[in-house]
Amino acid sequence: MTEKKTTTAPKASSRLAPKGKGVIRETDTTLGWVERGYPQLGAWRALAVEWVKGETVGIGLRPNALVAFLERYLIKQKLPLDPAEFLARTTFLPDFYRTTCPDSAYGIRSNNCIHDFLHWVLLREFSVAADDGHPVVSPAYRNPVPRLSISGIPQRDESVH
Repeated sequence: MTEKKTTTAPKASSRLAPKGKGVIRETDTTLGWVERGYPQLGAWRALAVEWVKGETVGIGLRPNALVAFLERYLIKQKLPLDPAEFLARTTFLPDFYRTTCPDSAYGIRSNNCIHDFLHWVLLREFSVAADDGHPVVSPAYRNPVPRLSISGIPQRDESVH
């Protein structure tokens, strides 16, 4: 006796698209999670992927810092999503370190990683060549994330023991 095969249309799913096996946000250098979850961050994603490709040191920290910047800072703080508007000198922004990073050496390294990323974006997208051929950032734009020093962290002088 032959069984009748039935076909059904696949149900629409509200879940995100599948990701690569073993890939999590903190290790995803292609930032696929941004494309799936936050398509409005396409311009930032393209810049971040290109920046990560050109980096040779601190590769482990960069995707994690980008998670903090893209999701916890831009999206959760409801900041301008257009890089030109975000980096404009006239745009008021909350302090990245205080609103997003943990108060630790790791938080300062994440802050400085985002400072480097934004500096790269400014030089690549919002600069002109000076007389000597080196890029100079246009005065209409600025890096809103200042570089911090790890020496500024208070030393813990008490123990839990």
